[in-house]
Amino acid sequence: MLGSPADENSRGADEGPQTRVRITKGFWLGRTEVTQAQWRSVIHSNPRRFQGNTLPVEQVSWKEAAQFGERLTEQARASRRLPAGYVFALPTEAQWKYAAKAGAAGPFRGKVDERAWHDPNNGPTTDPVGTKQSNTWGLYDMLGNVWEWGADWYAPYPGGEAIRLRRTRDRRRQGAPRRQLASWSAGGATCERDLPQNGSDHLGFRLALVPAP
Repeated sequence: MLGSPADENSRGADEGPQTRVRITKGFWLGRTEVTQAQWRSVIHSNPRRFQGNTLPVEQVSWKEAAQFGERLTEQARASRRLPAGYVFALPTEAQWKYAAKAGAAGPFRGKVDERAWHDPNNGPTTDPVGTKQSNTWGLYDMLGNVWEWGADWYAPYPGGEAIRLRRTRDRRRQGAPRRQLASWSAGGATCERDLPQNGSDHLGFRLALVPAP
């Protein structure tokens, strides 16, 4: 379920209407955010502010993150390690939230400090991936550490029900188009947006292995 309930007092104009998405094809999601060591092994550079092999790569734009997936797909195909009909790509918001919640409904339940690196326990830096508790599906840092680029454009939800939803650019919106970001706060799976050309020290990504479009 994407979006917030209509009766939530804090719901913004861009957080509805709620839309139920059916994911009809299986996918895999990276257990952690892409690390600096992984980025270097594919791109042979490191645009980071905070240096460390096991830290999430950051200061990458949406296009650079998407290109990383394309390059990794090429390498995996060349070495015959890629399942037929699949590619590495940024996850859609529906895929990301489905994996983040790991079958749970409603807001996060538990001790946030056990799952997340966030302001009260880490200071003004990123932290090594996979060093907090995973969710019940074995995925790390879905809560905290860096924001993650997603495949979707920032656009209104259609409402009702949808199959394999991936939001496209809304050309009616004023201002520059923005791409979706994902993270998970104590209140639940949360999304924001940023200009696709931007990169910052709090913005990284993880990849999904998804059916080729």
